[in-house]
Amino acid sequence: MSDDEAETSDSSRYTHEQKIVAAVWVHEKEYNNQTWKDINSNFLARFNTAPPNRTTFLSWERKLFSVGNVEDREKCGRPLSRLMHVPYVRASLKEAPDLSLRERSKLLGLPRTTLLKIIRDDLNMEFEVEEDGTSNLKRRHAPYGGGKWKKKATAEAQGTCKGEEAASRQQNENCD
Repeated sequence: MSDDEAETSDSSRYTHEQKIVAAVWVHEKEYNNQTWKDINSNFLARFNTAPPNRTTFLSWERKLFSVGNVEDREKCGRPLSRLMHVPYVRASLKEAPDLSLRERSKLLGLPRTTLLKIIRDDLNMEFEVEEDGTSNLKRRHAPYGGGKWKKKATAEAQGTCKGEEAASRQQNENCD
């Protein structure tokens, strides 16, 4: 597979080759006496990927034979700019891990909600409250004080049921 074929648009998990081939199959469906089930099984056999639903196939066909390509239209709206702040937040967490969310937000000049999205979603971290009793969690805006940001545990380390939760916590403590 070449680089062009492996390229996917940001909003699609299917390659341009997959879209074009499937659009042609749908377009020639009546001439080849194929059913939707045949198209789905052909897609799975050729690309080793689960096929999309029928409306997606029809959308690809409509785009290919009306516009001439299967490219997604450019999305409107404000571009996502928080990703440019991720390295700065990561460095800030390493340099001063004890800063509160509010203090870190002021220091970096970012809104608290953006900072929280970066830490939770982009850096894949979660806040763990220290259980030494020194934190003052009764304050109104202290949900992220008296603890530290740590990497989220993987699904393997977390266990699958509540009975394994204590064992996984103990396992995580042993890893630190």
